[in-house]
Amino acid sequence: MSAIANRRAFLERATALVRKSSPDLNDLSEVCETLANVMTDIIGAECRIVIKCDAKQLERAIQIAEAAEKEAQ
Repeated sequence: MSAIANRRAFLERATALVRKSSPDLNDLSEVCETLANVMTDIIGAECRIVIKCDAKQLERAIQIAEAAEKEAQ
């Protein structure tokens, strides 16, 4: 995609994330991916976004999300 298209895609994904009442990992992933594309365009070198989090907190968050998903079914 062109630099303008990448910036537009980033803005669309970020706006959707902000407007969504319950964003999920897919929403976050799309924002990160499109931001990396914009950064690549600006810097001129391949960029990617790396997220670091505490493993225990992540495991607990996954358990909570899975329990909520089961309740919704």
